[in-house]
Amino acid sequence: MKKLFLSMTALLAAAAATAQETYESATLINEDLNGTARYVGMGGAMEALGADISTMSSNPAGVGLMRHSYVGASGSIVIQSGVESDATTILDKCGFENSKSKVSFDQAGFVYAMQTGRKNFLNFGFNYHKSKNFNQILYAAGALNGLSQDMVTYNKIEDGVLIVKPGTNDEYVSSDETFTQADYLHANTTMRSADDERFYNAGSYFDFSQANRGYIGEYEFNISGNSNNRVFWGVTLGLSDVRYRYDNCYYEEYQSGYQSELTDSRKITGYGFDIKAGVIFRPVANSPFRVGLYVHTPTFYDLKTENITYINTDHEDVSFSTGSSSEAYDFRFNTPWKFGVSLGHTVGKEWAFGLTYEYSDYSTAKFRIKDGGWYSDYYYDYYYDDYYYDDYYAESSYNDAEMNSHVKRTLKGVSLLKLGVEFKPMPTLALRLGYNWQSPIYKKEGFKDGAVYSPGTYYTSTTAFTNWQDTHRITAGVGFKVQKWNFDLAYQYSQTNGEFYPFAYVGVNDASLDVIPDMTKVSNKRNQILATVGYTF
Repeated sequence: MKKLFLSMTALLAAAAATAQETYESATLINEDLNGTARYVGMGGAMEALGADISTMSSNPAGVGLMRHSYVGASGSIVIQSGVESDATTILDKCGFENSKSKVSFDQAGFVYAMQTGRKNFLNFGFNYHKSKNFNQILYAAGALNGLSQDMVTYNKIEDGVLIVKPGTNDEYVSSDETFTQADYLHANTTMRSADDERFYNAGSYFDFSQANRGYIGEYEFNISGNSNNRVFWGVTLGLSDVRYRYDNCYYEEYQSGYQSELTDSRKITGYGFDIKAGVIFRPVANSPFRVGLYVHTPTFYDLKTENITYINTDHEDVSFSTGSSSEAYDFRFNTPWKFGVSLGHTVGKEWAFGLTYEYSDYSTAKFRIKDGGWYSDYYYDYYYDDYYYDDYYAESSYNDAEMNSHVKRTLKGVSLLKLGVEFKPMPTLALRLGYNWQSPIYKKEGFKDGAVYSPGTYYTSTTAFTNWQDTHRITAGVGFKVQKWNFDLAYQYSQTNGEFYPFAYVGVNDASLDVIPDMTKVSNKRNQILATVGYTF
């Protein structure tokens, strides 16, 4: 069985200038509700109540309410419910690892509280928390209505963008940056006949399964304090560690009875940093009612993505029945700003109530194309009669205007609402309830556009996308205090429904071919059981 190696000269020549695709990076923006069991049990609505180490990552001023030093750690079991058996069957067949449950280390940190006056404190803290757990299995199947992935590629070729050198097996040139790796694989297998003619296959139905794994871990350094127990402030420097991988299998059954299989594995790794700042104040001196305000800068990511993609078909009238493509490159991605306001109130020592509203405009996220760099200075050495550069090398980058325009067309402003209540029937026992709602990330008309004029288009290796809708989280918790120790448990149920498409149809010239594959409703349902152990001193 012959294997096709693709040498895409024009695109490879531009490999130093790279970016990423909207849907593949949008998941890095969206955070989970995670932290200590107390924080999760109250739905995360503690940005004005404070006095919990997890507020370091939302409103840093919350740490300024802590009057004693503290150390603690949290872990959980995360289970995805409602996963169809077909999903794991396809992943197993493709040889991909998949798991519906995962043990997770979610948080560990400390706060050192230093009294600087009768009513003033200056606190220093460090906290690690897992802001995103990618563990998820996705399955979808549906009718193609005569459409297929290679029909999409065929219409791109008909638009005159792709130039194929006839009579060769390994040299393909693009006059534009509007072809994905998947396009090149299809162009040279499922739609290339034995005599080098081009054709497309009318699709009947598809099966798709994907397994996501990995996390984003945040290492946070906080300084916070208060003035006269009336105004509290805090600043957090966050360093993010990205470890994300997904594997997927995509099957197409053609109306002719033949079929093709595209398997794709991609991982994204790298680092980022951001700064968070916030305040909490009591408007009325003798009232426990509090107002919290906070702002987060974008997270400035420097990332690397790597993929390997295979295609094979049982079609009898093709030049090549298998093909592969693999790429690795670096890119930069900046998440949007984030703003929040929170209210908190306590009644005696028994009740605590929290409300938080947070907003972030996801459509302002930015991709940046790396274009090399420069040395900061150079000097002439008279002894050696030569010029030498100093040791400092700075990378440079610029906005990927076309892909950023696609971000604006696809993503939207996102609201996050948190509600929480805590009741202490006795000083050593606490009961908690919370609710958390997040509006949709994607616009209803958003789609994964494989024709965006951007280097990021080529480095895309899968065509499937999901427009996830709003997220609902319901939480509950209980806490016990034994001398200076606290033991907390929380349960969280979250659900996000979405609309899955195997691909978007672009480059249509023939109106009779202007059809869309069936939308498949999918759902991500997750259960988390979280435990925290802490010590106050």
